[in-house]
Amino acid sequence: MKKIVVLLLSLLLLASCQKNSEPMTLKIGVMPAVDAAPIYYALEKGYFTDKNLTVEISLFTNGIDRQSALQSNEVDGTITDLIAVMSNVSNGFPIKATSITNGSFPIITRADFDPSQKEIKVAMMEVSITNYLADEMLSDYTVNKVFINEIPARIEMLKSGDVDMAVLPEPVASQAESAGLKRLDVGSTLSPDCIAFTQTALDNKDKEIKIFYEAYNKAVDEIAKSQDDAKALLITNLKTPEGVAKLMVLPTYDKAALPSVDQVSKISEWVKNNLPPMSEVSYDQLIEKKYAK
Repeated sequence: MKKIVVLLLSLLLLASCQKNSEPMTLKIGVMPAVDAAPIYYALEKGYFTDKNLTVEISLFTNGIDRQSALQSNEVDGTITDLIAVMSNVSNGFPIKATSITNGSFPIITRADFDPSQKEIKVAMMEVSITNYLADEMLSDYTVNKVFINEIPARIEMLKSGDVDMAVLPEPVASQAESAGLKRLDVGSTLSPDCIAFTQTALDNKDKEIKIFYEAYNKAVDEIAKSQDDAKALLITNLKTPEGVAKLMVLPTYDKAALPSVDQVSKISEWVKNNLPPMSEVSYDQLIEKKYAK
C-alpha cells in the first residue's frame, strides 16, 4: 500500500513538474521607437527563455495595423500610448496600460525650414501621443495639423515640402536627420507612452506577463551599465541604417512604473479638448496596477 501511495505521489509530482515546464508564449507589438530597447535586450540576452517564456515581437509602422493586431489577438500586448488606450477603452475594447515606458519623439523639420516662420504644417497621427506632443512642444507656433498614420509617409512629406514639421519617434527621427532633414530644438516633455495588454491576455496570461516584467526590469538594469548593446539591437531590429547610431540618443530607461493620477488627468483633459468626443475613462479603467509600482 505504501508503495502505491509513493508511486501516486511521484506521478503527481512528475505531472506537476511537466505542467510547470510547459512552454509559455507572449506576443508583443512594438513601434520603431527607442522604448522597445529593453524588450529586444531581454530577448537577445535570453532573460525570457531563462524563465521558460517565449516572447514573439511584431514590429508595426502605424497605429492602425497595431490596433488590428490587438483586436484580432495577433498580439497580447503592445507598446502604445495612454491616449490610444483611452480611445480603446472608451470605444469598448478591453485593454489596460500596465506600465509607462521611456519614449522619445523629436520634432523634425524640412531641410529648408525658416526658424522665423510661425505658421506651420505638422504631420502626426490624430489619436496619438504625436498629436499631444505637438501641442506640448509647439505652443509658440500656429499649428496646422496634418494627420498621417504611416511614419515613413511623414518623412516623405517633409522631404517633398508638403509639411514643415513632423513628430517622429526616435530613432526614426535620427534616420530622417541623417537624410538631410533637421531637428528642431524645442526641449523635451514627458512622453505618455506605455505598455498595454488586452483584457484577454490579463485574464489568461498573468504568469507570462509577470515573467515578462521581471525580464524587462533586468534588461533596464543592464542597459544602465552600457547602452551600446541596446543601440545595436535597435539598429538591427528596427531596420535602421548603421550611420544613425551616431545621431541616436537613448533615454535613461526606468523599471516598470505606473503613470501618476495627475499625469493621466492632464492627458484626459487634453483628449477632451482636442479629439473627437469619447466616453470618460477613469484611472482604474485605464491602468492595471499589479505589474509595476
